[in-house]
Amino acid sequence: MFAVSPSGTTEPGRAGAERRTVKVDLTEDECWSRLGGHGVGRIVFLVGGALIVRPVDYQAADGVLRIRSDESDVLAGAVGRRVVLEVDCADDACGPGWSVRVSGHAALDRRDAVRSGSPEGEGEPEPWADGPSDLLVRIRPHRVAGQTRLASRSGTHPYGSRP
Repeated sequence: MFAVSPSGTTEPGRAGAERRTVKVDLTEDECWSRLGGHGVGRIVFLVGGALIVRPVDYQAADGVLRIRSDESDVLAGAVGRRVVLEVDCADDACGPGWSVRVSGHAALDRRDAVRSGSPEGEGEPEPWADGPSDLLVRIRPHRVAGQTRLASRSGTHPYGSRP
């Protein structure tokens, strides 16, 4: 939703008192719940002084995230590096919205010999784009954090006196 500014231009944001929200930190369990078993997010990592940001399909299971890519893709550069995976939902279907960030270390998953699309690879993440996908990357989280936005009435916090 976009609000109209006094100058008549459209600006991002929520309009009206009924759309006011308050940011609330999520617990780690709440973060994992929002990640679900799989989904789409953005992975961020540093290569040669440049930040790389790419959309990825991920699988979340047993406290680990997995993504699949091609060995020649830029995502292969995430292996051996610190990474952040961000997943969010910010539309009317999600309610006020939420965002989860998983920080960790990316490593080759030792099951990388199992190829996407093979019977042994069933249930594993599919790559964002079509094409070869011989690389399975595991992200073991060091930190899982997130926030949600809850509806607020007249600028008060939805939990009363909680800051």
